[in-house]
Amino acid sequence: SNWYLELESHDELMADYAEQRNALRTSSYSLLALLFSISVMNLLNTSLSNILSRKREVGMLEAIGLTKDQENMMFQTEGMVLVSISAATAVILGLPLGYAGFSLFSMSASYAVYRFPVMETLTLLLGFVAVQFAITKIAMRWLGRNSIIEKISYEDL
Repeated sequence: SNWYLELESHDELMADYAEQRNALRTSSYSLLALLFSISVMNLLNTSLSNILSRKREVGMLEAIGLTKDQENMMFQTEGMVLVSISAATAVILGLPLGYAGFSLFSMSASYAVYRFPVMETLTLLLGFVAVQFAITKIAMRWLGRNSIIEKISYEDL
């Protein structure tokens, strides 16, 4: 029978593990990027629908003296409430689910060490806040193109 011993050095073994870890990390971050993109699209849809469907209400408020700064603050505050609820849900549900997934993974990979995803969580939260600010600014610019009369006479389909 043909049998032989294969000797692998510690450096070769560590390089192999590093390659596997990088492949897992790349696929994990790709999945996170996809989920973040879906979340951003949902946030975009919800926020724009909320702002633009209230065109008539905004026109009436402007007619009785609402300033652009007050209007912007109103929509920014509403958006931040939406982002806060979304972020709290993501943190409260996502972190325990992520840890549970890691626990399942570590059963077959004893070398795995859990690291709390501080930077990833902060990036997610800051990304949501930045997107919400941008959405509100864009929607406010779009709403500002119409006169008060056009806004009041606007009929939602």
